[in-house]
Amino acid sequence: MYFEGLGGASVVNGVLRVETFYRNARGEDVSSGELILPANRVVPVVEALQSLIEQIRTQDGAPASGDATAKKK
Repeated sequence: MYFEGLGGASVVNGVLRVETFYRNARGEDVSSGELILPANRVVPVVEALQSLIEQIRTQDGAPASGDATAKKK
């Protein structure tokens, strides 16, 4: 699934649904579907995504969020 942004979200019957968007050739946001997760798995999924973000930042040489070296002197 490809998406560039998130829209509205809801939790119903223990299921989180988050609308996703992509930008078309005219620069307009277009709905591309939904992320659907059991509500009890949201925290582990978000933590896994955060871990991936930190790995990407490390590979790119950028400091991870909250890293003391990221502060200006």
